[in-house]
Amino acid sequence: MDSSPAPAVLPACAFAAGIAAHVLLVRPASVAQAALLAALGLCLGHRAGLVLACAATGALVALLGSPVALPAAGAVAEATGSVCEPWSERPGTWSGTLCLERLRWRGGLVVARGRTRLRVELARSLAPPPWGAGVRVRGPLVRSPGYANERTGPPGPLRLRVKSARFLELERPPGPVARLAARVRAVARRPFEAPGRTARPGLALARALVLGEAGALGESWQRALRRCGLAHLVAVSGFNVSLVALLAGAAGAWLPRPARLAAVACSVALYVLAVGPAPSVLRASLMSLLALGGLALRRVPRARQGLALALVACLALAPDLCLDPGFQLSFSATAGLLGLAPRWAGRWIGVLPKAIALPVAASLAAQAAALPWSVAAFGDWAPLAPLFNLAAGPWAVAALAGSLAWTILALLVPSGVADLAARALDPLALPLDALAALPPSPLVATAWPGGWASGLALALLLAALAEGGRWRRAAALALLAAATSGHGPRPGGEFEAVFVDVGQGDATLLTQGGEAILIDGGGAPGYDLGGRVLHPLLVDRGIARLRLVVLSHTDRDHCQGLADLAVHLPIQEVWAPAGAPGTACLAILGQRSRTGVRRPVAGQRFERAGFSLEVLYPGTAPFPGGDNRSSLVLLASAGGRRLLFTGDLDGAGEEALVRLARDRLAADLLKVAHHGSAGSSTSALLAAVRPRLAVVSAGSTNPFGHPAAPALERLIERRARVLRTDRDGEVVLRWRAAGPWRLRLPGSPRELPPAR
Repeated sequence: MDSSPAPAVLPACAFAAGIAAHVLLVRPASVAQAALLAALGLCLGHRAGLVLACAATGALVALLGSPVALPAAGAVAEATGSVCEPWSERPGTWSGTLCLERLRWRGGLVVARGRTRLRVELARSLAPPPWGAGVRVRGPLVRSPGYANERTGPPGPLRLRVKSARFLELERPPGPVARLAARVRAVARRPFEAPGRTARPGLALARALVLGEAGALGESWQRALRRCGLAHLVAVSGFNVSLVALLAGAAGAWLPRPARLAAVACSVALYVLAVGPAPSVLRASLMSLLALGGLALRRVPRARQGLALALVACLALAPDLCLDPGFQLSFSATAGLLGLAPRWAGRWIGVLPKAIALPVAASLAAQAAALPWSVAAFGDWAPLAPLFNLAAGPWAVAALAGSLAWTILALLVPSGVADLAARALDPLALPLDALAALPPSPLVATAWPGGWASGLALALLLAALAEGGRWRRAAALALLAAATSGHGPRPGGEFEAVFVDVGQGDATLLTQGGEAILIDGGGAPGYDLGGRVLHPLLVDRGIARLRLVVLSHTDRDHCQGLADLAVHLPIQEVWAPAGAPGTACLAILGQRSRTGVRRPVAGQRFERAGFSLEVLYPGTAPFPGGDNRSSLVLLASAGGRRLLFTGDLDGAGEEALVRLARDRLAADLLKVAHHGSAGSSTSALLAAVRPRLAVVSAGSTNPFGHPAAPALERLIERRARVLRTDRDGEVVLRWRAAGPWRLRLPGSPRELPPAR
């Protein structure tokens, strides 16, 4: 624990505050005003003048180096710049970052001079240009629209999508540093890319720990680490850099002191080149190099001083880093370790053994300091994360040390020997299986609403508890109870149907009191939709478990969100259509539910969560022709209202449904089949249902043209009011027995992408 004085802390915080003020304020100061304030602060002297001068200098740096404004999504643009981060593999694409020099589109030109970063996506068939190369790319600017629910999901970053090699041109080769980084990274990746090694669990863990490629772990392991507050253990950070420096120092123990320090510095620099300049890596490497510099000058390194100088260096080079969640979490957690942990450990030693007090204080301090940023970024927190981190510390040291040792060994010995040694890494991955198998519990992970301010309030509550004192603890517990008192079920006797905006997918929540049924759950590649969208929706309604989950069919855009959600809260019962294929997603739901998967068929009736449910389709023999045509069709009745859910039935499936259940199809509300595709919502079905309301769930930027004009025209001809999640966002309907509908559109009006 570091408690030594650090005179750079206050100026660094003021500098960072000046940059943040410029980046976040709507009307920032001019260059002349910032320079005048800096000069005034220097003239005033003393501490107040120093703070003013540093804050004004930060604002000045931000003014001179902040990103330029870019056009809105929808434009076709030509971008010129250099590749400033290693490429990463995403489903169907290569994703990279371009430090812009110029951006040209119809009617506009931006000269950025490398200050602005733009995400670039290349088609998977293209060869990504090397890191550091100068390129010219052309394509449409796109942005994920986010989710327009009561608790909104922010839109994604602006991206330029390149679909063909004709629109990708290499203008200049990488510089010497980038070429060296490419060679180092190629060497570091070589042991993991040998044939037959990609399937080993131990090597997947080693790849994440050594190279920072967390995607190698798979979705279930990544989800388990996130919900337990342990994701930082497999992200390249100060822990990795420190161990590299320690191993390099041990290996060079026989060298003279100056040569040993130089060898450690070179090892850290090479490691940074191998894993890329992520914010946590930059922070840790700068602190390590500053500490080595202090040792070379025979001065005692001060960790807090190093953190302050690293903060200034990072923000001076890239002011917009203050908006990066990785940067925020890395610096705040380290500040908690260095600032709060020594104080709390000092209070607890004597109450707890020193061997326990020190690591518990470190884990709790890091979590408390990072909570405002983590709650704002992810909308949840892990109450037991300090204890999980305490238990996982020795495992993380062993896993990282073993992974680094195997990587070095694999570069030096024959392939057969390396394969044999790789088996020793497999036991290190067993704890990840145990984490993934943990039952859902609010103590493991719970949604936390309110963004940054709510996270700050939670951090202050934890700090009050850690500081001790009977009255402080009582006040903190009272405030914590008050902060969570807004969650709870809807008034008794009231029914609710929530058609959630999950993009291109389906998800509907039916509630009565504290009981709930979820019909489908959406699904987005590489995104925990269940944890980020569905779980907060349930927490806001005081729902701690799902009485029933209904899967209309097993497509990813209906099932994956349910699999994501199953690790966050208990599920009593799962329904799936008869004859639905046994997919991995359905297997997860079966394992996580208490009664397994049930396959009801037409004619069966059930009472669940205050709703009367009648299965209308399919029968005992699934309709031939694919998964969509065999979708489970459900009629839900409550309080005198009838709601019909038709899954992804196509025209032929709807005709079979009408033949089987024509007399029972009448409903007040129709959940439109297959996101409003042209072949669904046939005239025969609409004549049998006669809906007053129709809800279409579709993505606002979906490439399929949903909802299609013919389907909408048929609904309008039947005088049904059409509500669409792609335009209206989340649709909330409430009613009481024999009462009228009460409609809310909390995400409307949503910002629509421009028409092309």
